[in-house]
Amino acid sequence: MKKIFFLYLSLCLFVFSACQKNEDKNENVVFDESHPFAISPDVEWAVIKEPYVGFHEGNSSNTSSNSYCRKGEIFQVKGFSINEEGQSWYLFENGWIPASSLEVYKNRYKAETAVKQAAAN
Repeated sequence: MKKIFFLYLSLCLFVFSACQKNEDKNENVVFDESHPFAISPDVEWAVIKEPYVGFHEGNSSNTSSNSYCRKGEIFQVKGFSINEEGQSWYLFENGWIPASSLEVYKNRYKAETAVKQAAAN
């Protein structure tokens, strides 16, 4: 009978100690709001894979470049087009970049992981 009592007492102590609230834990989840569309299912993100790429004014290499970016930079995709020559181009806030100069990911966190892995190699 004593064994059952001690077993019951041990079980009760274990249950009550497990249910105790830990005041030291930070239970607030903080979201990074710097990129609100980071995991949006209909927004893609691109990582530049060439050392130096120009943003073109149109979806052709015949158009002039209005600004530039570097390898490893991440940009939100704003649009996609296939030009008359059959080349795929992506539209960003600063202009167009050919698909051959970048890698496209379904969310920003995958793009950031790809950049970190490339930097580690």
